[in-house]
Amino acid sequence: MDSDYFYEAFDKSHYSKFNELYQNAFKKFMSFDNFCKRFNTKTRGFEFIGFIAVHRLTGKPAAFYGVFPLKILMGNLKLLAAVSGDTMTHSKHRKKGLFVTLAKMTYEKCKISGIHMIYGFPNNQSYHGLVNSLGWSHVNDLIEWNLSFRFKISPIHKIIKYIPSLRPLFNAYAFRLLKKYIVSNITSFNNHQSKKYSVVCRDLDYISYKDSEECIFIQIENVIVWIRLSTFLWVGDFSDLEQVNNSVMSQLKRLARLLGYNTIRFHINQEIVLPTAMREFKVGKSIPTCILYLGNEKPNSEFLFTPADFDTW
Repeated sequence: MDSDYFYEAFDKSHYSKFNELYQNAFKKFMSFDNFCKRFNTKTRGFEFIGFIAVHRLTGKPAAFYGVFPLKILMGNLKLLAAVSGDTMTHSKHRKKGLFVTLAKMTYEKCKISGIHMIYGFPNNQSYHGLVNSLGWSHVNDLIEWNLSFRFKISPIHKIIKYIPSLRPLFNAYAFRLLKKYIVSNITSFNNHQSKKYSVVCRDLDYISYKDSEECIFIQIENVIVWIRLSTFLWVGDFSDLEQVNNSVMSQLKRLARLLGYNTIRFHINQEIVLPTAMREFKVGKSIPTCILYLGNEKPNSEFLFTPADFDTW
């Protein structure tokens, strides 16, 4: 460990330090309410686990690493797991080995806490460290699928991105528009394909944790769609991908246009073939799916992930 830094187990008292790092890394501010909601993972299985590095000389935050506990379904087994998220190093403290140091501290605490595995979708900056320095396995890839409308509707969502105060007005409009489609009694949500894979346990606790004005369940005919009102219409998952027919897609596209969106986006394992009704979707970037097993045994089962399993969902 670098003696220029000291390390602390992460909790709510680190809000200001976290936000300083967050703004440096992502150019965003996180309110205290959103901070508390994001890191309140107790109902998902366990308290949030993470560590923060602080520069001794200045007392300024230097780096952060953490995981969000949840449950994984492997056949009839329900195991404690976690997803990696919000990893960041301040621009003034890079190339000091803080990423690896904090990660190892986090993994040790995960083992003690009974967490069996951690999954994540690393970007180019963190991929090398996870796979080559920390023993993660690159097990699959998610394909980004985009349906971009030929005729652009509106720049409203780009405007909202830079003027967040407009978000409540748009959310109110979206709720009125989607009112007859919204499903509010969802207690469990895994798609039909999940029967062949190990998956995140999206039970009532998980759904409640993810609940927000931007994440909405809508029903179109026999298909329930978990959507997020992002800068694009983001599909977290379909209840049954095989039932997404031309009529379902036509209605989803119509709603997207009425909401001012120019793009519908979805991600799923590369081996999953989309239904013919989604033939207009074009392949975007490929995202690595990586897993770290904390025990000696690795399960034989393959995993299915979609955006509803991202830490950013």
